[in-house]
Amino acid sequence: MKRSFLTLVLGLTCTCDLAWSQMCRETVTGEECQFPFILIDGVRQVRYFRCTTDYDEAKRPWCSTKTHPNRTHIIGNWAYCAKTCSNNRNSFVPKSLTSSFTTTTTPIPVDPSTLGTWLPNLDNNESCGVDLNSNQIIGGKTAKVGQFPYLALLGYWRRGMYFYACGGTLINRRYVITAAHCQGSTPPKRVRQVVLGETTVGKEVDCLGCSPPLKFEIVDEDVIVHENWDPDRFQNGDDIALIRLPRLVDNGFDRYPQIIPICLPWVVGVSDPNSVYSVAGWGRTDNQPVSKEEIKSTGVLSTSLQFAQVPWVSFTECRKFQIYAGLKRGKHICAGGVQGIDSCSGDSGGPLLAQPKTAYGNAQKDLPYFLRGIVSFGTQTCGSGYPGVYTNIDMYLDWIQDQLQP
Repeated sequence: MKRSFLTLVLGLTCTCDLAWSQMCRETVTGEECQFPFILIDGVRQVRYFRCTTDYDEAKRPWCSTKTHPNRTHIIGNWAYCAKTCSNNRNSFVPKSLTSSFTTTTTPIPVDPSTLGTWLPNLDNNESCGVDLNSNQIIGGKTAKVGQFPYLALLGYWRRGMYFYACGGTLINRRYVITAAHCQGSTPPKRVRQVVLGETTVGKEVDCLGCSPPLKFEIVDEDVIVHENWDPDRFQNGDDIALIRLPRLVDNGFDRYPQIIPICLPWVVGVSDPNSVYSVAGWGRTDNQPVSKEEIKSTGVLSTSLQFAQVPWVSFTECRKFQIYAGLKRGKHICAGGVQGIDSCSGDSGGPLLAQPKTAYGNAQKDLPYFLRGIVSFGTQTCGSGYPGVYTNIDMYLDWIQDQLQP
């Protein structure tokens, strides 16, 4: 199912709270239907008090399983209603229920996820940073479909085709965050495409029932590079940029895997010494010479999305390496330093991920991932025992919010 969310001031209200609260709420997943729930579609805004077959190709009754406080549906949270329920849109509805619907011109609040200023976070009970895998990194493992649903590929138009030389991370339905150095000074080095919902490059779809990846054409004006970024002095920091997508990510009812944003630490702090981070990307998987013919056929260094775990390295320890002596405290995070495991060329702009920690310093594996850093730079030989350097997101939260536009 595919949906888009827009706004309208005309809606439906119901004065029969008792009636709709007694409707069947069972789903095939065991989750509970949340009635009423609101969907915004084109020029209509519809409030549902029972299961519906709208927007489902097979016409199976479904419902929202999670809503915002204003009752608007939270994207990605839905389930098919149990067959034992008869309260779908085409079934008999008690007269006491149907007679209570009235029309109103009271404006209904806009779904916040449709705004470019939306800051998804767990405190608002919103979906972000989760692994949707319900069914290239040096020394990494191949990611499963839906494991990193917020990862983006950045494409560059060269010699009549797209080459994917950087990564990024979706932070809301309008913006992708990446490294400033991923936006070069010449046309062949400027971002011209953003791809979301990709796992294996070159496959039309990544799984049976999956939708093709979403592709967005980008122009220079869509890319916002930090004003203090100096491409000749990486160690000064500020290696961060935002890409405003030309349209909203339509991820309301996409076929599996869905696309969702990463969580950013707007409220929940995830900075913690001794953390083990995760990195992911389509970059190089070894230091061997790259086959030009292979790159020409796929446009990417690694066709399969790779991920790995890298340990936190203290700033003091990181600066002991001569090549990192000029790092700016607070602007950078160091992670890695394990022989044979590292981010590498082609991973630039991708995410450094972490989960909130328990009181004992262990990751709470049942919680979503937060974006902690952006792949910035490292040694020329990846996985050689030197840590990688990442832009510290915590330092740039205010800057990010200042750039976001509705």
